[in-house]
Amino acid sequence: MQNRVLANDWLESGKKHLEVAEILFKNGHYTDIVGIELQQSIERILKAVLAYNNLAITRTHDLAILLEVVKSEIEFDENIREQCEIATDYFIDNRYPVRGSNFLPSEKEIEKVIESAHFIYNTVNEYINK
Repeated sequence: MQNRVLANDWLESGKKHLEVAEILFKNGHYTDIVGIELQQSIERILKAVLAYNNLAITRTHDLAILLEVVKSEIEFDENIREQCEIATDYFIDNRYPVRGSNFLPSEKEIEKVIESAHFIYNTVNEYINK
């Protein structure tokens, strides 16, 4: 039996991070911080699929791993996989900074990840709430 309530909690959490990312981006905030919010958004949205199916929530921040775990339920194309790899890098690069590195993703790149995050959200929302 599916767990729509828990899945929607994860989905809502992901949506909040996505909205924060968009607000920060529209207001010219640092793109590295926007990237972290995007990664967290996508991570939580994908974990909603696991929650819906009463599966253990995989303890990882690597979005490629999460895409692999959910692919039996929802399979995303290569473009989404690439955007998720970029978003994972945002999280890792900023959570574990290397001395002397100060990487700020381009606005164009952030826009693509935001677009992909919306696609992932809409796909998962439709899957859970069909």
